Amino acid sequence: FGITHAWRTNSRFASRPDGGARFYRYDDGGPSPGYFREGFLSIQHFIFRAFLEAKKTVNKELPEVHVQRFPYPPFLEDSFPSSLTTFLPISVMLAFIYPCISIVKSVLFEKEKQIKEAMKIMGLSNWILWSSWFVKSLFFIVISVSLVVLFLNVPWYSTPDVSVLTHSDAGVIWLFFFIYGIAIITFSFMLSTLFSKANSGGAVAAVIWFIAFAPYAVMDQDYGSLSASDKLAASLLLNTAIGFGLRLIGVYEGTTQGMQWSTLFH
Repeated sequence: FGITHAWRTNSRFASRPDGGARFYRYDDGGPSPGYFREGFLSIQHFIFRAFLEAKKTVNKELPEVHVQRFPYPPFLEDSFPSSLTTFLPISVMLAFIYPCISIVKSVLFEKEKQIKEAMKIMGLSNWILWSSWFVKSLFFIVISVSLVVLFLNVPWYSTPDVSVLTHSDAGVIWLFFFIYGIAIITFSFMLSTLFSKANSGGAVAAVIWFIAFAPYAVMDQDYGSLSASDKLAASLLLNTAIGFGLRLIGVYEGTTQGMQWSTLFH
């Protein structure tokens, strides 16, 4: 029915936790999920009192109920991790669209100019040809991945030891993007088999690249209510998978724990 806000009583934690107390400037817990200011706690309290009044066997007044925030230790206020889960997947998807198009057009250029067929006539086997393209593409992907990890994990700010992914292990992040890079190569190889012209193949590859991100954009808001099978099925599209992965990295950053080797499979 177009409901964009709900109490979400089935969730124990926020979908994008920050590294500190939630809405600490509010005495009533803040605007989301709004249990107090929107009347949920009042309804729960009245139902609770009515039930006890009906069931009690001793003629005594029920105790008063007061609401107080749970104490929280000192923390560094940082709203960046919560926004990280929103813009980082989109940024990465846009950053790697060029390698995908470039690989597709390069493979199709050889097919279009009959270079591939000429090498086959000279005795070059098909698997060696694809392996050479894979190694060449992997070389440039590794450079791109390393630059991305350098940007995300190296402190660029005046504050020491503070980066985009301050708490995450650089090795884990590099491995994560490296696997994504391999997926880009194989995805591009698959698309190259569907076309015979380099320009048309590159254009369609760009469209399919954005389509592969669409499920993540739709499922992001309901991520907590999705089943594991739904997430795995959607993750067959590489850009949806990278979106889910970066979302989890952002969540771990929000808890100030970061993505570590010890939390990789939690």
